[in-house]
Amino acid sequence: MTTAPISPADDHTPRSRPRIILWTVLFLVAAIALVLTLSVLDDVRGQPLFDSPLLQQTTSTIALLGAAFGPSLYANHQDTKVIRHEVKNDHSENMRAENDSRHAETERWFAELRSDLSGFRQDVGGIRAELRHDREAVRLGFSNANTDIRALTVVVNKLEKGLDNGSH
Repeated sequence: MTTAPISPADDHTPRSRPRIILWTVLFLVAAIALVLTLSVLDDVRGQPLFDSPLLQQTTSTIALLGAAFGPSLYANHQDTKVIRHEVKNDHSENMRAENDSRHAETERWFAELRSDLSGFRQDVGGIRAELRHDREAVRLGFSNANTDIRALTVVVNKLEKGLDNGSH
């Protein structure tokens, strides 16, 4: 499976974490600028728009929460885009269906491997049987040769006795 290389701009490995710190500072500065801007605004009657301390505190809290979580949400969004690309990966077929077909292919390969190993076992068993048969044939051949040697020894002894008896 080939994947498109991830550009350094999309890479959120530890070496790109200083970008998150930069984004945090940027969001914090934006939040302070928003609070300051809203605090100087007046409504149509000329009254301060943020006259209520509760409204000021709520706006400040929302701005600080945005500054604190905004960069991590942005980084998470970027990571999600990379992950989505990896999962989708420009496949024409569903990833689950592709994995199922690869699993079936692997199972077929293992079944073929098992049958090949079974054939090897049968071949080794055949070779062992041939070796047993050859050993038995050699053993019988030696025993027959011993019998033949004994018979020849008896004949040679008789001939020697006959020659010895005929020469006296």
